[in-house]
Amino acid sequence: MIEDNYIIITNSDSITYNKINTFSPPIDIYENSHELVIAIELPGLDRDDIKISLVHNKLFIKGEKRFKKEFQKQKYYLLERPYGTFNRVFELPDNVEIESIKAKIKDGILSISIPYKKTKMKKVAIDE
Repeated sequence: MIEDNYIIITNSDSITYNKINTFSPPIDIYENSHELVIAIELPGLDRDDIKISLVHNKLFIKGEKRFKKEFQKQKYYLLERPYGTFNRVFELPDNVEIESIKAKIKDGILSISIPYKKTKMKKVAIDE
């Protein structure tokens, strides 16, 4: 049986356990004409497993993917899916509206949308 936060690593003739505390989920960062988007692959997690916070211009994303009790009843020969905690920090650019950040999780992808500040055109008078 596998204990919490352990995975089996198969070597040539034996099975060993390695403790896994953290993992780093795959992340895409892209932009469109009106927002910056951070997309994080988090299959098996729901909104209660993830915490998002903002301090000044830094976005903190952390969470935990637990090895479920029903999985511990199985005898694993190979276990490659990551379990444990993750923690990512992103420094946001100055041209985004941090008060308008939105996040959603769908189909195992956490999407964080950060709209760009709207730039206002100002007419400049020419002195005589």
